[in-house]
Amino acid sequence: MRFADIHIENFLSIATAEVTLGGRGLVLVEGVNEDDPSAKSNGAGKSSFADALCWVLYGCTARGVTGDAVVNREAGKGTLVDLEIQDGTALYKIVRYRKHKTGKNGLRVWLYEDEKDPVDLTKGTDKLTQEVVNGIVGCSYEVFRAAVYAGQEQMPDLPGMTDKALKVLIEEAAGVTLLERAYERAKIACNEAKAVLERAQRNVDALASQHLAVVGEYERTTLSLAEWAAARKRRVEEAVAEAVAERANARTAEAELAKHDRPHVERQIAAEEAKIAGVEDEKRRLAELEAEIVEITDDAAFRKSEANTFKSSAETLKDEIEGLDHKVGAMSSAV
Repeated sequence: MRFADIHIENFLSIATAEVTLGGRGLVLVEGVNEDDPSAKSNGAGKSSFADALCWVLYGCTARGVTGDAVVNREAGKGTLVDLEIQDGTALYKIVRYRKHKTGKNGLRVWLYEDEKDPVDLTKGTDKLTQEVVNGIVGCSYEVFRAAVYAGQEQMPDLPGMTDKALKVLIEEAAGVTLLERAYERAKIACNEAKAVLERAQRNVDALASQHLAVVGEYERTTLSLAEWAAARKRRVEEAVAEAVAERANARTAEAELAKHDRPHVERQIAAEEAKIAGVEDEKRRLAELEAEIVEITDDAAFRKSEANTFKSSAETLKDEIEGLDHKVGAMSSAV
């Protein structure tokens, strides 16, 4: 990893600056104090340039300057530091703002794997984004200030550090912390791989069970197919034998038919059809006669009913006449 380019605006005593850092080797930095020429290079902003590098990465200079104190006094606003970091083929762009018109007081990070389509690594808060920056640089602010950049007034007091602080400093400077994070990621990846393997093994077991079921079904189907083929063969043989027999019967019928005189047979058929037509006429005549019988029967019943009525009337008259004769005899005796 190496620092590539840095762009500074309105940071401490620097109004604007843009410098390529990568591949410069050992560099002597001098300045010109235009406000006080007698000071020569003192107060020209050399430390501010180094502080800008620390501030863009961690939001604090090695001298502990932070917040609005980093804003250029004459500008009073619009502070930003833009740093590009080259790490192998990956290019990171880190920009920190203070009292800026568009960036406000934020921290933004991009990954340029493709110049036309950068990946925004900025998180929801500056605290979370700072963790991204720490991961890119590979150390915390304390380690960077003590092991990489020592400010003029903030030289690290190694003898005065506690064992814990020295341990953190040495471990982070030696990359032990990075190895621990790599181990944790490797452990997580290993557990995920184990989970994938277990799922794959379960899938293999399930597929093996399905394979056995399919093989059994195949064997049963093969056996059923053989039985069906044998039965089909028998049915075909039976159908062929039946067809042969029917063909023989047809030939026999044709031979019998050939023995008869066709015109004679046709005449017989015509005679039979004539008889059938005569039967139809007889049926119609029979129906007419039956209708006449019904009519005659109904008329006879009516006449019988009239005769009974007349008979009843005659008997009544007879009884009346006999009664009159009796009355006449009685009257003669009285006289």
